[in-house]
Formats: sequence, structure tokens, C-alpha cells
Amino acid sequence: MKARLKFLVVVIIIGAVWLFVLLKLGLWHATWKPSEGVLSYTFNGWADFPVSRHLFLAQYEPGFFARGAAYTSYSYPFLFFNFLFLAPFHFLLKLPYEVAHNFLPYFYVLCLALLLIVTGKEQLLDLLREKSPLRWVLAFASIGILVTCPLPWVALLIYNRDNFHVLAAAAFCYLSTSVFYGDARIPKKPFLVVGVFLALWSPLYIPAWILAFLFINRAINVERTWILKVAGVSALGALNHVAPKFICVLAGVQPSDSGFLYRSGLDGSTKYMTDIYQAVLSPNDPRHWPFGFYFLLTLIVGVIFHYLLKGRSQCRPLRQAFFLLIPYSTIAIFFPQFTSIHPYLADQLLVIPATFLLAFWFLQKEFWGSLTGRTYVAWALVAGLILMTNLLTIAQNLRR
Repeated sequence: MKARLKFLVVVIIIGAVWLFVLLKLGLWHATWKPSEGVLSYTFNGWADFPVSRHLFLAQYEPGFFARGAAYTSYSYPFLFFNFLFLAPFHFLLKLPYEVAHNFLPYFYVLCLALLLIVTGKEQLLDLLREKSPLRWVLAFASIGILVTCPLPWVALLIYNRDNFHVLAAAAFCYLSTSVFYGDARIPKKPFLVVGVFLALWSPLYIPAWILAFLFINRAINVERTWILKVAGVSALGALNHVAPKFICVLAGVQPSDSGFLYRSGLDGSTKYMTDIYQAVLSPNDPRHWPFGFYFLLTLIVGVIFHYLLKGRSQCRPLRQAFFLLIPYSTIAIFFPQFTSIHPYLADQLLVIPATFLLAFWFLQKEFWGSLTGRTYVAWALVAGLILMTNLLTIAQNLRR
């Protein structure tokens, strides 16, 4: 019990230190800077108009509800969660929604940190039991790599607070740990829980979830019970996706959203993209973060870790990394115009998994247990490069 309490205290201190660093780099200023957005437009509209006008749906810009329209791209569970999360800030602390919604990235990053701690708890405990301060640095740096991952902070504070992609990426990171450990069977309960969560939170990712199921299942032949379960979750996602539009039609409100033809580019427009490769490599909205850095570094570290484990362990870092390409690939392939217009949203599906993988791998005993003086120096330089890249990206974006 004492060991676990000590572990909890150490983890909280590490997280607090990294949060303090971010606050000093401009996060505190950005948090209190009022900024309008879909969530503030929506919840102010809920207060100003009767339910018959807003139907508890989103308002993409001021005036939507007034002219009898509603934005239907967000699910009801997503909107209700955001309203309940912001309610204490707005009603108790009397903060306007234009400030209150700036606290959302804190919650999302906390979820990412908890994900790393939960999935790497035993490894962290083993690491902290070591009587080696140099090895303790691995825990400090690993948690820091995820807490300072730039895109959750930059995407929410500079671009869109109405952002369901962070937790979607985290859900796939959670599933990837079973791939890493080489589990022969699908983790039934976690897999279904993630599926139901995605169906309610962001139905857009159900196709990626189905592909993830096939990846973990390893075979094309699937048990009938699993087919029924996957079909049920898919039906829930489809129902949750069409519910806002259906309710609008019943209530006589005009539904408005960015449809599949627009997001995919199948509307024929070349205004924002010409092909999938351009959407990924050179999006219409320029990137202000080193997209390629995270991809290449994760690949290099994964290859090194793979050969380090070869013949000694059942762990599969490269297989885990490939698994985590599924969410980004589905979005980039089927919604390239969305990818080109909103790289700050789509890139979260690559950058968040990349930083999670690096932090997760560094915590594995198979990794840190094999470090020598020379390889520790190499790791320290790589970890320093990642952390400084994260911090520079956040500092520069929050001040522009």
C-alpha cells in the first residue's frame, strides 16, 4: 500500500512539474484569453433560444439558431459532455464560455497521462523501485513526452475547442497495448468498451475500429458472435450519427453540416486539395508543428526496439506502431479534403500515437533494463530532442 501511495505521489509531482513548465511557456496566458468558437456559440445559443430552436444541437456560427438552422456534425453525447464539463466553470466560477472552453485541453491531456500510467503501471513501479536516479529520469521524461505533446494544446487553444479527435486517438492507443504484448486473443471487454465509446463520442472512427478488430483478430474468418457484436456497435454509431439530422427534420429545423462529398473531395473541388498525397504532405492550411519528425523518429525507435527484443521477448513494437496507423490512414484516405483543410485535427491521429508509443516504449523493462552507459547517453539525447521539440512547438504556437 505504501509503495502504491508513493507511486501515486511521484506521478502527480512529475505531471505537476511538466504542467508548470507549460504554464510558464504561455499556456497560462492562452488559457485566460477569450476566444469564440463552436462551443461558445452553441451554449450561449442554448441559453438564448428555446429548445424548439436549438434542439440541443450545435451552432456553427452566430445566427444559426436565429434563422432556424442547426449544425449536425457533432453527436449528442459529445455536446452534452462538453456542456457538463464547462458548466462548473460557467455557472459556479462565472467564466464566459469563451474562456471556460480553454480548460478542455487540460482534461484531454490528463486522460492521455492517465492512459500511459494505467497501461504502464507495473513498468513504472519496477522503474521507481530501482535505486538508480538515472533510471528514474526515464519515468520523468516519458510522462513529460506525453504531457507536452503539442497537438492537444495547440489544436484546442489555437484552432478548435470542439475537438473529439484527442480521445479517439487515445482509445486506439489503449487498444494498441494488447498488440504490443502479443496477446493471442482479442481483449473482448476493452475492445467492445472502446467501440461503444467511439460510437457515442465520434462515430467517424467506427470504420477504423472495425479495421482494428480485423488487425487484432489476425484472420479474415471471424466468429459469428463477434460479427454480431461489431455489427451492433456499428449500428449504434450509425444511429448516433444520423440522430441529429433526423431530429432536425422532425422539428422543422434546417440541418447543416459538412457532408461526405465535401470532406472526401468527391464534390470535385480542387480549391483545398488536388489529391491524397498533397492533402497529407502539403495540406492547404500550413502546419506549424514538425509532423514528419514524430513519424520518422517513432519509426526509427521502433525498429531499434524491435531488434533489441528479437528472440528475447514476445513484445511487438513495430506491429503496435503499424496498428496505430489505422485511424490516421482511414481519415487521410476517405476524407482527404478534411485532412487538407484541418491538418491540426487530422494530425492528432499521428502525433498523439507517436508520442504515446515513445513514452510507452521507454517505460518497458525490456528497454531500460538493457541500457548501458553509452546507450543511456543516446537515449538521453533522443528524449531531450523530443521534449525540446514539444516545448518549442507549444511556446511558438501559443504566442503567435
